[in-house]
Amino acid sequence: MLVELIVSSNQSFSFAENPILREIFGYLNPSVSIQHANLSATAVRYKIIQEYNRHKQKVIEVLRDSPGALHISFDGWTSRNKLALYGIACFFRDEKNRPCKIMIGVPEAHRHFGSTIGGEVLDVLHTLGVSPEKIGYFTLDNAANNDTAMEVIGAELGFDGRLRRGRCFGHTINLSAKALLFGKNADAFEQQLSGAEALSDTEYARWRKRGPVGKLHNIVVDVRISHRLIYLFKEVQRDEINRATTLKLRSKKPLKLIIDNDTRWLSQLYMIRRALRLKTSIELLLIKYKAQWEDENRSKKTGQVTQAKLAKKPRILRDENQLTDKDWEVLYHLEAILTVFETVVKTLEGDGHIRRRKQGWTGSYGNIWDVVLGYELLLNTLEEYKQLAADFPDPEHFRIGINLAWDKLDEYYRRLDETPIYYTAMALHPAYRWDWFDETWAHKPSWVEKAKEMVADVWLSDYAHLEVRTSSSRGDDEPPAKRPRFFNPFEKNSRLPSSIPPYAAAIVVDEYQAWQTDREASDGNDGLGLPDDPADVSECERLFSAAGKMVSGLRTNLDAEIIAICQVLRSWYRAGLIKDLDPLLKSHLETRRIRCFGHVLHLVATAMLFVHDTQALEDLDLDDFDEWTKRGPVGKLHNLVVWINRSNKATVILRRLQDDDPDKNYPGTLDVVLDNCTRWLSQYYMIERAIKLRRYLEELVDITIQTNRKLARSRSKVEKSRSSLPSCLEEDNLLTDADWEALNWFSNILAMFNSCLLRLEGDCQVRLRKGGAEAQYGMVWQVAIAYEFLLSTLERAKTESADRPESSYLSACINSARAKLNKYYTKLDETRFITQLLGREGWIDKARYLIQTLWEEEYRDLPAQWEIADSNLPVAVRAREYNPFDSFQDELMSYPNSEEESVADEFERWQSTKQDTFSKHDNPLEYWSAKRFEYPRVAKMAIDVLSNGCRM
Repeated sequence: MLVELIVSSNQSFSFAENPILREIFGYLNPSVSIQHANLSATAVRYKIIQEYNRHKQKVIEVLRDSPGALHISFDGWTSRNKLALYGIACFFRDEKNRPCKIMIGVPEAHRHFGSTIGGEVLDVLHTLGVSPEKIGYFTLDNAANNDTAMEVIGAELGFDGRLRRGRCFGHTINLSAKALLFGKNADAFEQQLSGAEALSDTEYARWRKRGPVGKLHNIVVDVRISHRLIYLFKEVQRDEINRATTLKLRSKKPLKLIIDNDTRWLSQLYMIRRALRLKTSIELLLIKYKAQWEDENRSKKTGQVTQAKLAKKPRILRDENQLTDKDWEVLYHLEAILTVFETVVKTLEGDGHIRRRKQGWTGSYGNIWDVVLGYELLLNTLEEYKQLAADFPDPEHFRIGINLAWDKLDEYYRRLDETPIYYTAMALHPAYRWDWFDETWAHKPSWVEKAKEMVADVWLSDYAHLEVRTSSSRGDDEPPAKRPRFFNPFEKNSRLPSSIPPYAAAIVVDEYQAWQTDREASDGNDGLGLPDDPADVSECERLFSAAGKMVSGLRTNLDAEIIAICQVLRSWYRAGLIKDLDPLLKSHLETRRIRCFGHVLHLVATAMLFVHDTQALEDLDLDDFDEWTKRGPVGKLHNLVVWINRSNKATVILRRLQDDDPDKNYPGTLDVVLDNCTRWLSQYYMIERAIKLRRYLEELVDITIQTNRKLARSRSKVEKSRSSLPSCLEEDNLLTDADWEALNWFSNILAMFNSCLLRLEGDCQVRLRKGGAEAQYGMVWQVAIAYEFLLSTLERAKTESADRPESSYLSACINSARAKLNKYYTKLDETRFITQLLGREGWIDKARYLIQTLWEEEYRDLPAQWEIADSNLPVAVRAREYNPFDSFQDELMSYPNSEEESVADEFERWQSTKQDTFSKHDNPLEYWSAKRFEYPRVAKMAIDVLSNGCRM
């Protein structure tokens, strides 16, 4: 574990010799100090190499057993101690069809020739035993030597390297942005400059000629290299902050200017954005600095600044270097354009992993199918700004910059024809298919024809003749997989082309045609193939960032080999491939742990209601009104219930309203129920009670508001002082009809949760139940069935929510709940005892293995001393009281194993399949994982393509 800590956090090996750390170890275990068992720096280095060699075989097996292709990305970097290193990243799907990314090597390349780079990459692949047929696509930057490297790699592995090369989209966007800002030869311009150090007069002039951005660059450099200007700039900002009228503004701190550079993508945008934010402070800084300089250089005789002094005037104060009002306006427009570029970069620099995002939705960034969409968005944006340029200051300059940016994008857009992966990814995405090409490129039919030809070539050459199993049974070599948790129906349909081009005639009657043609949704399982290939080189950039922290100024003696081993090992740790650093630390008790299902159910319900981290919710104070208001209808209801619960007057009025109602259909009166963080499904009971009392709650609110208005109009100061309206009754915080609709919707779902909870919170004892039958509740074998019941409930709710006006909000709630439920469902594999009941053929292999292991290890060799004490055991009769969970369980236990019919017409049949509700925001990999038995060859092709992300 100490080795993992040092490697994962890029600590120095001598960290193990830290006296405080050794004191901690000695405190926790005195024998460490007594026996001098602490590790030295040399021992740590040895242990790291040992760990790498010990786990290398595990990585080889993981790569070999990956169900799809292995996609590669590599990029070069020079460390602080002048070592030329190449990071090699691998993107693939694991045995459970989850996206993975690891570093597989960081070789040292003594020469930057393409042949040298290609040879190093091949050496790493051979070392890990990667077979040529497992290799997918390569995502590289636009360096010329990468063309040669791909030729070398392709020649060795038996494919055309040119067709397997993808280009880093982030680099392309950065080139286009520089063309917009600096015009032609932007790279050559940057190469003439020395960086962010003090600029020579020649460099200063070159920047000034580049317009407002160049002027701003000069100002930022001058401020950042001058201690006087740095402190003066802080002083100016503090004066502004102190003059602020609100506490929020006065609590802010001074900011620094951001300098652009030639390594960070869109660095000019961040420089411009910060400058626009600090525009007033920059102008005040220059005014104040000018006044100080003039005071310091005035002649004592004349009181004026002499010509000799003016000749030495700081460059930042000279008139030709000042940013005019027109310049600032130009910067505003440039920031707007570059923000669109930034949006595309952030979308495509992800790693393709599905995660919970800040906005509450679950999805992935950095997908290969987004590259073509990114090009289209940016080109259309530049076209729009070209039309608007006439209204900009210096319109001709703007138009030229936009044209140059457009040309740079178009240059690389056309180069997408060099590799089929981008068009194949779009064609295989269930929400796009051929429809996208036919509609978007309707004005360019030759482009559509070319794209379809490229996709057909991939299909015919690599996938049409694969030998695949068409039944759902799995062999011992195939990992089991539970059914997908995130499958969503289609939203976008694909139309069958009216005519079939000549090159497609050969595939009209195969899987490709079937996949494109069949318009019937299916819930089978297909294969794994292309989508993990990255769209840019972000992963390698992240490696270099981490390696830069490792090779600090105090560690310049590190050699290339140990840097490579540490960074690769660090990647394996982060990917979760290495979980048993020390076999003694792996607890046997983990396999005996059964999680409390009631607690899981509560977490899932909370995730659905609030689309927030549940721990953060539990830490929320009951009185934190503003935070609860942000949490939607349930938050509003919570605030209302808190007020009623704490107001004796409101409680009395609520009870009186019930007593006075002759149509009330229940005895006595009911109070509101307040939710809490301890009782399972407490929000359900709060919502259920509120719905029952809705009419009385609305009357109570009306009475309170009317009373408050009367008091406010009163002339009596005493009565006016009592006219304070509770925050929960302010207009924006009242429950609307739409809110009550949502609460009813939540209540219906939570009622299913509650029926499940009632069956699983029992003590396993046979008792006479309310329905008049004897039964056992809380049996461990019901847990897996309960997960299926909840998943089915959420899937049904997701479909039903599509027709509601607030469907996007409700969909986000369901996705949040499913993500939480899926998290704990997958953990059932850790406990052998639970996985013993469900007998569907598609799931059972792993369960059988776990149960067999449990039998062999703990029960097979027990002495035969157990006898059945009583054969007249009570037989549970199904309760007469209806429970949705009971009904689901009965159906599941009698679920027949469906036989998969053999399919011959995959590709075209799938393309023509009409899918009504699959959204472009849904995950196509989950869809193809669910289809890999119905369309085995197309699915493998799809996952090979779609798993190829858009980063490096």
